[in-house]
Amino acid sequence: AFSPFTWLMIVLGGLFFAIGNIAAYKASSKIDAAQFSLLSNFRTIAAIGLTYIFLNEFLNFKQIIGTVILFVATLMIANIHFNKKTLKFTSYSLLAFLSAFFFAAGIVNEKYLLNNMSFATYLIVGWGFQTVIMGLIAAKDHKDVSKIIRKKALGGIIQLGILRFISGVAFVYALNETTNTSLFASIISYKGALVVIGSYFILRERSHVLIKIISTVLATIGLFLLI
Repeated sequence: AFSPFTWLMIVLGGLFFAIGNIAAYKASSKIDAAQFSLLSNFRTIAAIGLTYIFLNEFLNFKQIIGTVILFVATLMIANIHFNKKTLKFTSYSLLAFLSAFFFAAGIVNEKYLLNNMSFATYLIVGWGFQTVIMGLIAAKDHKDVSKIIRKKALGGIIQLGILRFISGVAFVYALNETTNTSLFASIISYKGALVVIGSYFILRERSHVLIKIISTVLATIGLFLLI
């Protein structure tokens, strides 16, 4: 049987990922793919801080330098969304940062739970609570399910679900096996470089190309220093 604290962490994990997913959806609908991906590098910085506080993981000097470089890269891309008239970040920039923070909190939460239960148990209990909480949050949109089926989009949704399930299982398995959660978080943040390239050639997102390239290069340098 789980302790009351473990049950609390299970519930919090569901909330962290639910809030992170909603914030990410809202932000990505207004920020192009490359910009959103690079802003998501803040997840690495947040994960490093949270693992130090809650999992007692430490960074060496080289990894601290890498963290600083990653943070600079994140600030550079965030500057694109900086409202120079009001000197405030736009709400969608803030949502992108919030989603990164809650995903980082979710990763640290997952690692704690994986340290206290088996991999299979976490998939059932941990993911189960995430599904329930997401379902409750999206309750008002349940009426739209029939519309999706009528539009024959169900097949694509099932395919996406299968792909996300496979990637999710691989992610949790890797997290379960890793001995350093902050380094694990830094490695997955490298997708920003690939997204910048893909968004340029596939989505034809050509705005602020130079700053995206510079930020990606800095993020790559920071990543290599972390690992």
